[in-house]
Amino acid sequence: MLRPTVLPFSEIQPAPVSRPSLPWLGTAADRWLLLLLLLLLAGGSRLLYGELGQGPAMVDIYVGKRPFASYPLGESRRVAVPGEAGETIIDIADNHVQFLSSPCRGQQCVHAGARHAAGEMLVCVPGRIMVTIRGSEARRIDAVAE
Repeated sequence: MLRPTVLPFSEIQPAPVSRPSLPWLGTAADRWLLLLLLLLLAGGSRLLYGELGQGPAMVDIYVGKRPFASYPLGESRRVAVPGEAGETIIDIADNHVQFLSSPCRGQQCVHAGARHAAGEMLVCVPGRIMVTIRGSEARRIDAVAE
């Protein structure tokens, strides 16, 4: 039968205390560099996405590749746009923009509904009319992000 060795009390030493090591973070310089890069990334994304939401929202209307007109989204008006398929009526009201009528056959542009946020667009392909919204005072979260 084996007996455990008993040491006198004077020979017992406490186990060395070690600080937890984080080898995947590297040295202190690596951690500072990582922190700096994260701060730059956060600042850059704020600058980039903040630019979309600055200033009053504007509705830009293009016929073909040429700009036709630009109006504030907050002012109500109806605009008659001469497209390639005929005259198209665009309604700007209540901070929304939509096609009211179009001479095209399918009326997909009319059925597309209203748009209100920066970066959104409406298009009438037969009439070659494109409506975009740029800038916005109030950024809204889309349904996917909610």
